[in-house]
Amino acid sequence: MQGSSFIYQHVLLLSKSFKDNKGVTQRLFKETKDLYSWYAKLVSEVTIDTAPIKEKVAEITTGITDKNEQVKPIYYWVQDHIKYIAFEEGIAGFQPDEPQNVYNKRYGDCKGMAILLKTMLVEAGFDARLV
Repeated sequence: MQGSSFIYQHVLLLSKSFKDNKGVTQRLFKETKDLYSWYAKLVSEVTIDTAPIKEKVAEITTGITDKNEQVKPIYYWVQDHIKYIAFEEGIAGFQPDEPQNVYNKRYGDCKGMAILLKTMLVEAGFDARLV
């Protein structure tokens, strides 16, 4: 049987803003762009140290002169060497782990793997972005 929220009527309250203790209105997630802004802020707070990653990018792209062909070994290296583990506690459910941590631990969730791949591609000279 499906959960009660699927079969019984219920009320879902969604706060779009509130007034703080100084009387200033604080906007929450009133629109989709508010959610995007919050996620973008979380990603901007991630500290990226390319030092441990730089050598690996150089190693796996050595001898490949076609710039576009360099993407494949980087992508496949992440796919083959980083284990996907979806453990999301607290803010880790929303903010990616630092790419150097994912690289060193050799595991991460989807956000951690994505930021590692992006960091490796940027290190190789690509205009890579998280989406």
